[in-house]
Amino acid sequence: MQLFKNLSLITTTIILTITLTSCVNCLRTNDESYYLSLQDKKINQVSEQVQKKYLKNNTSEVTFTFEPTNLFQEDIRASNDEGCYSDWCEQSTNNIYIDGTDKTIKLNIRSCMNNGLFEVHFFDNANNYHQSYYLINQELQDVTTIASYNSSVSTFLNFTQDFLYKNTIYKNVLVFKSWNTVETNYIIIEPDFNLILFEHQNDEYKLTE
Repeated sequence: MQLFKNLSLITTTIILTITLTSCVNCLRTNDESYYLSLQDKKINQVSEQVQKKYLKNNTSEVTFTFEPTNLFQEDIRASNDEGCYSDWCEQSTNNIYIDGTDKTIKLNIRSCMNNGLFEVHFFDNANNYHQSYYLINQELQDVTTIASYNSSVSTFLNFTQDFLYKNTIYKNVLVFKSWNTVETNYIIIEPDFNLILFEHQNDEYKLTE
């Protein structure tokens, strides 16, 4: 008799578990309206590997290696989706390697469910260190997410600006600011993908070409 009671309890538990997990209604789609616009894809476009020279702290020359752009689509899990996957996303990423080091700069342009994001990450793999940089507007405020991303026109080119920094005016550029750091560092790029300035902590790299 006790055995039947235990079996009954186990069966009930299984039924309840299935009921709880199957009640979530998930909607998934690969609708291309969520893709990045053609204009935004070109912002960081690199067709083949290229190397550029940068002046580090106005003293020594360093080579940056730009890898070809990686454009891909995927489902990514939303933080509040109750176990479901969010809709289809498209990302355009770039890896830039600082030669002679284990350091990488990664640009990431993304559109998911019409939410746009453009950010830069710096990795010092030797020291297991990571720093994020966020796109900023002309008021120097972080642009962390664009809730009304438009796949038919450029969204991120709307944030180009003439940026005065250290007595130099950088015209028609996109500017990124380090997140949650004591000293503010900047990354400045031109939209045809030309990395002009990269700062990290006490180091400054400026394009020499």
